[in-house]
Amino acid sequence: MGLHTKTARIVIALISVALIGATTASAGIITVEDLSAPVSIVGITGFTTTGADMSGMRVTTTFVGGNTETQIWAASGVDSGQVAGDTGDTGPTPNAWVLSQSGDTYSTASDNWTLTTINQETEIESILLEGLLGGTQGIVFDRTFGGVEGTPNSALGLDFNSSLPDLMDVRVVYSNPIQVGADPVVGDLFGSVLIQFDSESLGFVGFNAFVNNGLFTFRQDTDTVGLPPNGQAPEPGSALLLLGAGLLALYRRRRG
Repeated sequence: MGLHTKTARIVIALISVALIGATTASAGIITVEDLSAPVSIVGITGFTTTGADMSGMRVTTTFVGGNTETQIWAASGVDSGQVAGDTGDTGPTPNAWVLSQSGDTYSTASDNWTLTTINQETEIESILLEGLLGGTQGIVFDRTFGGVEGTPNSALGLDFNSSLPDLMDVRVVYSNPIQVGADPVVGDLFGSVLIQFDSESLGFVGFNAFVNNGLFTFRQDTDTVGLPPNGQAPEPGSALLLLGAGLLALYRRRRG
């Protein structure tokens, strides 16, 4: 594998003691950080993480109208993995939506996560990825961090991005910041990420088969980590609570 490369990261403002920050990754993509509710890990066990390494990740899909569905990520090949669901307004439909990933999650050359939907009724409002669910191992989401390694042994990270930036507005919320043992949070690793879709500018609500023929691809780096014995999973949906309460301020910047 080639060495990780990354672009510069802006240091975002902190809002009161809640420690909430935000930046804009590119046209159509807004990123937000919720720095509350940190989670402790033993350390990084691998930074070349593939879809097969993310087995056990919890994926919760929220549909337009409020229905939710939770599935558990599983390996689908030597270096690939996926989840699939069937919730739709007209009743169960096998594989109505599929989220998959293949190869090293760190890729600046091409998108290697793929979300697909097969019918118009499967209108996805958001997808919440939770990588730390107890046990001895989990995965975290490694952000771009100013061209340097952040947390020791995490190598370089890569923010959520897409080769389809103008397809729709996407808001990405990183939550559950990671600390190693009792060390302070560095700010590059997060245990959860919420991906919210807004395609109202195209005349649709959420993401479905009408949008780009039901195909959305993106990039997001992940690392594999060791968890403390009897470690507790982060409180689910903290990013949803953050957005529900509203942001006190939103700092944005545009990045090529």
